[in-house]
Amino acid sequence: MPSRSRGVTRLAARLAALLAALLVVACRPRSAVPPQSERERVGSGYMALTPTPGETGPTDEHGRPVSPKVAPSFDGAPPTHDWWSSLLWSFRGNPHSEPMFPHPLSLQAETGGLQVGAPREPEVTDRSYFFDHRADLIVGVAGLRAARTLVVDSSDWTVEAAWSDGPRGMHVTMGHGLPFVYVTQVRGRAQVRLVPDAPLTIVTHEGNVLVVEVDGRPYGLFAPRDATWRLEPRPEQTIARSDLAGESYFSVAALPDAEPATIERFLRHAYCYVTGSSVEYRWEPSTGEIAVRYAVFTRQQETGDDRAEVPLLALYRHQWLHVDRALLPGHYPTARGSMRLLAAAHFSTSRPALGLLPYLPDLSLAAERSHSVDHPAFDARAARTDRARRHRRRHLAARLRMEARDELFPPGLEGTRDSFWEGKHLGRAAALVPIADQLGELRLRDHLLKGIERELEDWFDGQPPRFFYYDRNWRTLIGIPTIYYSGALLNDHHFHYGYYIHAAATVARYDRAWAERWAPNVEMLIKDAANWERDDPRFPFLRHFDPYAGHSWASGTTFLPHGNNQESSGEDLNFAASLVLWGTVMDRPEIRDTGLMMVAVGSDAVEQYWYDVDRAVYPAGFDHPSVGIVWGSGAAYDTWFSHLPAFVHGIQLTPMHIGAQWLGRRPDNIRRVLAHARAQNEGELVLWRDMFWMLEALVEPQQAHERLAREHWFVPERGSSMTYLDHFIGSMRQLGTIVPDMRADSPMAAAFDKGGTRTWVAYNPQTETITVRFSDGTNLRVEPGQVGWSRVGETE
Repeated sequence: MPSRSRGVTRLAARLAALLAALLVVACRPRSAVPPQSERERVGSGYMALTPTPGETGPTDEHGRPVSPKVAPSFDGAPPTHDWWSSLLWSFRGNPHSEPMFPHPLSLQAETGGLQVGAPREPEVTDRSYFFDHRADLIVGVAGLRAARTLVVDSSDWTVEAAWSDGPRGMHVTMGHGLPFVYVTQVRGRAQVRLVPDAPLTIVTHEGNVLVVEVDGRPYGLFAPRDATWRLEPRPEQTIARSDLAGESYFSVAALPDAEPATIERFLRHAYCYVTGSSVEYRWEPSTGEIAVRYAVFTRQQETGDDRAEVPLLALYRHQWLHVDRALLPGHYPTARGSMRLLAAAHFSTSRPALGLLPYLPDLSLAAERSHSVDHPAFDARAARTDRARRHRRRHLAARLRMEARDELFPPGLEGTRDSFWEGKHLGRAAALVPIADQLGELRLRDHLLKGIERELEDWFDGQPPRFFYYDRNWRTLIGIPTIYYSGALLNDHHFHYGYYIHAAATVARYDRAWAERWAPNVEMLIKDAANWERDDPRFPFLRHFDPYAGHSWASGTTFLPHGNNQESSGEDLNFAASLVLWGTVMDRPEIRDTGLMMVAVGSDAVEQYWYDVDRAVYPAGFDHPSVGIVWGSGAAYDTWFSHLPAFVHGIQLTPMHIGAQWLGRRPDNIRRVLAHARAQNEGELVLWRDMFWMLEALVEPQQAHERLAREHWFVPERGSSMTYLDHFIGSMRQLGTIVPDMRADSPMAAAFDKGGTRTWVAYNPQTETITVRFSDGTNLRVEPGQVGWSRVGETE
């Protein structure tokens, strides 16, 4: 289920029927404080071990609790929020699975085995495109009638599932980027049914190798060396069977084409079976990049000169554009554009990690407080005289006093103070703190900090009305009150918790003692959505983030035909950037590097799949430059709560907090998106206009400034404020646009250019002065705990 499912889409009729039962859950009364025995101590607070009545952990469509659908041998925390989550979590009562999209394959488990497809032609409408699942083959065992499909084992982007009816059974390993499904532990005769009602061509049939085309889509069936595939044509369908020459394994692959060289290549690699997968990453200060290594574990089923010892992998566009190895001929058309082939058990990419700053420095306010080695310089047009500086200071201070004195944590849009809307308000308050600090409004700054601390402590005490509940069955932390099925479907935890982590990291910059006391509570939120420690059994590794796909998934499970999905790429990257800030401030390099990997890989994926920046992903006939929701099988120019263009585009922007500057590295894309959004809106955007003005400020700050000057008061998006908007646009007007190809030996540094004048900015979390070295030779000295900047820089 997608994020913030509170509105109507073209799937509304189906959703309404599926979700109506869940609404009953929200209408029950809440209980009093849980007994002490029902809470567990965490840091200076607690987490509850039972929810209040009316709240729930994972359920089925009828609101009944469900358990992970795993084999007795399964070990570890159940990894929800994946492309294969319906194997694990039966929401609609299906004991097998819903359609799954690991790419380049599409898959669906059924009683007789695994449906396999390789969709190549999308269904395109004016608002969506989908490469939906169509079964071309059903891989199984003759006579198999499994009551359930169970998860046996899983890794970072692969899963092993089991079918059994007693005498017959099999295990299948499948995953992102695997053209093959690997079948092992076969009990009975191997069987592949070729679906009826589709043109069938036999390309090659030589003993243990059978290559067929189903409606033009080629597949290879590879049995053990001495085995034979026997074709059994029947009136309703054709079946291929093999006794596997007494062995218990075979593989099936979708081929990019049916050329003899392609068939020979796949035959050579067909016996190196993938058994698992793992991602590793590290920050490299010397290059200013985050290095990411993708690896699969393998088992060689057969050896010999004609058997390759590495598997074939299919890489997504955001990977093969930056891969460190040579690619093979052939490609797959998919929902993510062209996937390219690689023969390897591992590959690496390195991506820059610039643009992450705890806040933007307003140079006109901070000129006299610069921490540069050079003379303090600032935008002459924005701060021409002391009088102009004083005017801007008074103007911002007046806005700040008004908004900081308002109720910081009001009820959200649903009238509740739930885990999502409280997070939005925490993010809003946290963004005001450094503005107050730059203005010298220290009493207001401390007022905001104390408000944030009290609110976080209220959530961390393990007691109603607001607390976090740990579900031991699914090993997940649920904020209560829940909203938008954050409990029943585990929706959106990374969206919610990113705001809490950002707020806590902001407090940590000014009140380290508080942060140390409550760090275990903050890091429980991080671990729920992105556990960085593989040996911590309380949470799965990187629950939401799919390292191979390059982005997170919003829903804990899937029950719609398009697979899993994610809407708000902005909140996904906000969560990742918040990890960087927390890990940097608190000297937690493991958390920092996890966030850096998620930002680096995630921003590449968002550029390609949410924005199609190279115009190489979206299929012909889909004429939008960006989408609101990315699904497993495609994407939609839509949201879960409105069709309006302001929301379709705006949900990718909120919140414009830490690291929002990454959007500015493709100015052409920003201009294209803004023009399209205004055209779709048939005029200027009014709803969430502050989001669009900040986006425009990344490439045309003067235009954004003029818009704000003409219309200087309105109701901004609820996670933002007029003070923040004014400060953001004013800062970008002075800084200019981000320099996208700059690197630095600090992960929290960026460079900007304004008409040929360059400004370098960096944050120093340490207690001693540091020098940040940029790739253009500039060295910037930054005082302890400060964001420093320079317009000239010192070159050694």
